[in-house]
Amino acid sequence: MASLAGMFYIMGMYFYLIFRTTETGDKKVLFLLLCFVSFGMAFGSKENAAILPLSIFLYEILLLQEITGKNIRKNLNVFFIVTGAILILGFTYIYIQDGNIFSFLNGYEKRPFTLTERLLTGPRIIIFYILLLLYPVPNRLSISHSFQISTSLLDPISTSLSIFLIAGAIGYAIYSARKRPLLSFCILFFFLNHAIESTIFPLELIFEHRNYIPSMLFFVPIVIGFFYLFNYYSAKKPMQYILLSFVLFFVIGLGHSTFMRNFTWKNEKSLWIDAVEKSPDLFRPHHNLGRYYDDNGYKEEAIFEYQKALEKPVTSRKDETFVTYYNLGKIYGELKDYNKALHLYNRAVAINPDFAPIYNNIAGILDREGKHELAYTYLVKAIKLNPNCTEVNYNLGIHYLKDGQPDMAIFHLNKLANKKLFRDKVFLYLGIAYKQKGQLGRAVIYLKNALKNNPRNITPHLHLAEVFHRAGDYKQAKQEAEQLINLIQDKGTFSKILDDILRKDQSNTIHPSATIIISMMKDACIKKSETLKEWSELLSQKDLWLKEEHTK
Repeated sequence: MASLAGMFYIMGMYFYLIFRTTETGDKKVLFLLLCFVSFGMAFGSKENAAILPLSIFLYEILLLQEITGKNIRKNLNVFFIVTGAILILGFTYIYIQDGNIFSFLNGYEKRPFTLTERLLTGPRIIIFYILLLLYPVPNRLSISHSFQISTSLLDPISTSLSIFLIAGAIGYAIYSARKRPLLSFCILFFFLNHAIESTIFPLELIFEHRNYIPSMLFFVPIVIGFFYLFNYYSAKKPMQYILLSFVLFFVIGLGHSTFMRNFTWKNEKSLWIDAVEKSPDLFRPHHNLGRYYDDNGYKEEAIFEYQKALEKPVTSRKDETFVTYYNLGKIYGELKDYNKALHLYNRAVAINPDFAPIYNNIAGILDREGKHELAYTYLVKAIKLNPNCTEVNYNLGIHYLKDGQPDMAIFHLNKLANKKLFRDKVFLYLGIAYKQKGQLGRAVIYLKNALKNNPRNITPHLHLAEVFHRAGDYKQAKQEAEQLINLIQDKGTFSKILDDILRKDQSNTIHPSATIIISMMKDACIKKSETLKEWSELLSQKDLWLKEEHTK
């Protein structure tokens, strides 16, 4: 997001430059339009690009026009118009999202800092960003930084010092704007483009990627200073060699740092191990490292890291730990330790009662324990919180099928028909639902669709045999039963199929009719047995013939 916003930001400024320097009317219109399009794309990539019009205004005042009192007064109205337009855009964006232009302030309820503390901490973070740019060695860089919150101007003392340094830099930029407009523009550009993410919005305190756009012109004054020194020592070749050597070693050092940092960014595991080592008191690195282990099947390591995360004092949100309890609950559920899983899910609910997947997973455990009505109440809670949740709609669809309510089952399962992960199962259960409704033609269509990706799936064949039999197409039913018998590889599988068909619990409604299927499977087995007997006799005849030929 930050990279895309930066790319379109640069394009916007470049197109504005061409617009201002070209004399052809058609080109002016084209490049001004491209500037607006780039601004829209930058803002669409990341909201902090809303500052682009102000950056262009600074560019116009400081670099394209001569800085005079007359020009400043002339452009004062433009400044207020541009600033007003940005504010209108920002507040409109917030209003469309939340229906209240000040709703963003509600975000502080979930943050471990207040608005005042965020404003006090921001200057220290900006100074930290500057130091990272000047001294970016690998052991100072991290995807997740632990940063002390400022509680007053003197706690810590670096709060006041940082405010003083930033105010001094901005004051110097304004004061020297006539003599050194490029230097002033670079300084003001840096601080201006940190304004959104380092001031009133309840964002997380620090991320290195927030330096992308502001640092675009950060090194221009340094390069200017280097050339000034190089020209100043034009008569002293040894000093020029010293300067060149310094630059050479500096560039080599940065290249080496970049090369070494690439090892950290090699994969998620290396990235979060690095963050754990550099910020051992942070919750998130341990949680995300645990998530990596969880996703890759290392359950013991995942449990260890999740538990470590819960011990850490520094979080980005007050309710952030609920997801760790939720993930731990999933692991213990997979390990069939359902009591521990339920305990962890309940801890997650206590922290965040509005996360639908928790209720869905609790319902799954309760359903396994035979508490079907209680499981249903949890699924209803989940669907109210998130009507489009894939897993909840799937489980509700199956619940209604088991309960003999095919219309409700179809309503929920149809929401998943385009989900690739669930498609084959959804087609199967939709086929069963239409079978329950007596719409046998539709049932056949969905059951055949369930077989497209996996024609060896036994369950759709079972239901197809029953549906054809109910429809009076006994020939097709017989073929399905015979194909089904051919697919069964061993006695254990065959025994399990029979047990499922004969089961008398709530799930019986989603299994094929035992009366129909067992009789058909019996006939298919007899036919297969007779066929195998005939084949065996034929093989015996051929074997005898071979022996006689060998004797001759």
